[in-house]
Amino acid sequence: MPQFWSCVGDDPFHIGCTGQTVYVFDKAGTDMTKFKDLFYIGKAKAMCYILENNYSNGYQEEIAYRFALRKKVTGGVKLSKEERLWLETHKEFSQIYGVPILKTDVITLEKGKNYQFDVTFVESLHPGKIYPWFKAPSGMGSILTDVELTDYRGKKSIGKPVKLLATEISAENRSFRFSYSSDCGVLSVGFFCEFYDQKQHLHTGGFSSGAEGLYMLREDMGPSCVLYRCKSRNADTFDSLVFSVEWKMI
Repeated sequence: MPQFWSCVGDDPFHIGCTGQTVYVFDKAGTDMTKFKDLFYIGKAKAMCYILENNYSNGYQEEIAYRFALRKKVTGGVKLSKEERLWLETHKEFSQIYGVPILKTDVITLEKGKNYQFDVTFVESLHPGKIYPWFKAPSGMGSILTDVELTDYRGKKSIGKPVKLLATEISAENRSFRFSYSSDCGVLSVGFFCEFYDQKQHLHTGGFSSGAEGLYMLREDMGPSCVLYRCKSRNADTFDSLVFSVEWKMI
């Protein structure tokens, strides 16, 4: 184990540096996360603070388990069906900022029941394309809408159940509706965003579930209504896209 560079709090986490890699360890010596440049020492310190506070707020098991599963994948170990399902059916928080900054959210429902969802645009300050997406985790559900959909191959369809739905909303196209039923009782929520990649000097895009710098905040407006505030990579605030999701059993 590398020599620790520093520690934070009551010795729950440690920062270790070897060459140009910064490591974050727990007190048992488990490699929790790492950054590939000494520039990120400050970020690693912040990570320790976030982990420490999340542990005290009851997120310790979930955060530690997600780290452990990711470490298995990077180590070349194939995840079990149950482990893959767990990753897709739980909220994913930012590795850098922690709770409450989300990469993807989940809405919990009753298994096998049919629901109607209404998605409504509130505002957007993003100059490019940005829109929400909804997914049936591990394909264990069906999304149905009466609007024409186009898949990634360019094929169009109407009234055909899908596992992933991404639809543009704006001031001109303020809302859309879909129905959903799930065998696992969960609907995943995130967003897609076009942005300028300053490192590669090109315009590109990505999903919040995978692209760096795309984050969400969730605000519960009622038992069956959520407001999402989204941040694009080049924005400083969570108003790149704001939209609400409301649902009811049908």
